[in-house]
Amino acid sequence: MILEIDYDTSRWVYVPREFPWEGYDAQEWAATVARIASEDFEYMPLEQEILERRLAKLLGLRRVDPLWERFVLLGVPDRTFELVQLSYAELTGEEGDLEELLATPDPQDTRDVEIVDFPAKLGPGLKAIRYFRAPELNGEVSVSLMWAWRARGRDIVLLFDTTNLVQFEAVHEHLDAFAASISLVDR
Repeated sequence: MILEIDYDTSRWVYVPREFPWEGYDAQEWAATVARIASEDFEYMPLEQEILERRLAKLLGLRRVDPLWERFVLLGVPDRTFELVQLSYAELTGEEGDLEELLATPDPQDTRDVEIVDFPAKLGPGLKAIRYFRAPELNGEVSVSLMWAWRARGRDIVLLFDTTNLVQFEAVHEHLDAFAASISLVDR
């Protein structure tokens, strides 16, 4: 059984775990993604350069967990990208208890966490929206979205964080569409 994600490939790109990947080294991958995004979303040359540098920097950042997969959303208002991280692990709790996967509440929350039902191809899930202020982010207010499912003996968690609250509003529907498209298939 594997995860399948029916995402919009004109906006979303998988971030490889290791290179070489599909014939690309890390720099070639960042340059190619930036070039394609620039063509698709009509970025100026400087915007393409900035995107390429940020993608290359992303490849050097340590993952939340080495087993988590990463995807970037392109075509966002600031012309860089937004990142989601996806975990697909052995079941850690009871099949129906999803709230424990959402890591809420947190003392840094600036308001009550909003937890809503989130139906998806995986089946019933939950989505948590948290606003928090973290000292390591110089006290900036951030938003975190987590989607969680327990299905067929697996914990599936999708995570998104940003300090750009205006951009968050612009990309929220794309994030939900990505989350809703995740499914488990037998292979």
